[in-house]
Amino acid sequence: MSRASVKSTLAPSASGARIGGDDLQHLIAWYWCLVSQHPGSQIVSVQLEADHAGNIDDVVVRRDGANDIFQQIKASVSAAGLAGSDWLMEPSPRGGASILQKLYKSWRDLEQAGTDLALITSRPIDPQDPILK
Repeated sequence: MSRASVKSTLAPSASGARIGGDDLQHLIAWYWCLVSQHPGSQIVSVQLEADHAGNIDDVVVRRDGANDIFQQIKASVSAAGLAGSDWLMEPSPRGGASILQKLYKSWRDLEQAGTDLALITSRPIDPQDPILK
């Protein structure tokens, strides 16, 4: 098989997708570890898959004197799926809550603790989406 006949848009195997997602999570956690070393940083810990963080547990940055940062990471295995309103509101593959519903529930559960929430994805933003464009 020649190199030209291999499609670059083929999705990786399930284990490849999982590794890619873990790699993105670890990269973001390392970023916060480096930020924690800056003079005056209020960061006291960086947690992966944190307990008691609802659906936004992928990377949690605990800070002294400032809101904690809860980040949910959604890695994409291909550039085919765009991040847009439909993607955020789509029910899970098993018919459960959408990404947006899960984020809202976690925000409600954690709001009393003083938190900042973030959804981070490697998906490209849909340029036609009325909200995210």
